[in-house]
Amino acid sequence: MESIGEKLRTKREELGLSVDQIARDTNIAKRYIISLEEEDFDAFPGEPYLVGFLRTYSESIGLVPEEIISLYKNFKIQEQPLPITELLETKKKRPVLVISIIVIIAGLVIGGFFLIPRIAELSENRKIARERKIEAIAPTGVSYNMTDEILERRFFEGDEIIIALEGEEYPVLLASVGENLTIAAPSGDMSLSLGEEKLLDLEGDGRADIKIFVRDIDRNSERRSVIIRFDRFTQKTVASSLGTITSDKEGAPGSAEIAAAEPSLPSLGSATLASRGQKTVTILESPIPKPITLDIIFRGYCLLRYVIDNQAREERYFHKGETFRLEANRQVMLWISNAGSFKARISGRDVDMGRPGEVATKLLTWEKDEETGAYKLQLIPVY
Repeated sequence: MESIGEKLRTKREELGLSVDQIARDTNIAKRYIISLEEEDFDAFPGEPYLVGFLRTYSESIGLVPEEIISLYKNFKIQEQPLPITELLETKKKRPVLVISIIVIIAGLVIGGFFLIPRIAELSENRKIARERKIEAIAPTGVSYNMTDEILERRFFEGDEIIIALEGEEYPVLLASVGENLTIAAPSGDMSLSLGEEKLLDLEGDGRADIKIFVRDIDRNSERRSVIIRFDRFTQKTVASSLGTITSDKEGAPGSAEIAAAEPSLPSLGSATLASRGQKTVTILESPIPKPITLDIIFRGYCLLRYVIDNQAREERYFHKGETFRLEANRQVMLWISNAGSFKARISGRDVDMGRPGEVATKLLTWEKDEETGAYKLQLIPVY
């Protein structure tokens, strides 16, 4: 039978793509990509995960997903049952097997008598038990890796977010989507309503590791989904019309974040976190302001909000391969849920909007240079 792993690996190498690139483009964990190419199917938590990853991986490199999944099913069918002689031999050994089971059970009972007082203190065992429970709830959907500070996008019921903390990976499962969102994590279940924000302790040490904010719940579509923002910056957030207000450790709102949340034009070009600092980019210069043209190619799923020339704010969801054009006279305000999926060309110039998984807010506007009197079209980070 044709090798599934070899077919995937050969096609990937023909396209000149690395395993890391495939992992970023598909949001499938790198270890699962390697397991697919090595046909290590036992590495997956369940067959629905395996089939879903096969479909996503094969589609991303131009293979027909149905053909790859058919190859996998044929592989499963070809697994031969035990010969009748082996079954008969098993029957003969049944008394020995029964005695072995009794001995094992007795040993477990005796061992449990001494170990029970310590079970509550074994946090690692609780973590393993919770991971097994998560798999039992809904081993379906897509797995996403959160490696950056922020991950915001639309997820579907059954999706899993794997969060890396200090070399360990913690799975967070979107167990159910209804009136509220139910999240299953190693530390326990959590329920969030629309617009609600909660802190999540993944390591069980009593300290918050991730902040979760639910922006949208869609329970009426064929596939129930939610828009969630996962943020490693765990200070308190209050939603507003244009952004968020975060509080510092003493509880007082940070000035830069308050300004970014005001309905008027936010303060620009500064950030409370050094890792999020960005520079203003000058696109072009002109004696007078000219019409602004923004052409966008989406390389992945993205939620885009925009305001053109201070008109009403609009919002759209885009998928991989879609294109979109914005035209303005003076300025455009942009909110981008996944800056790495956003390939922008502004007035004929290619402009980098940010990293994969990064939530970006930008102001594209004409600014007058008081010294020269000329106008500059600038892309300004908003915080």
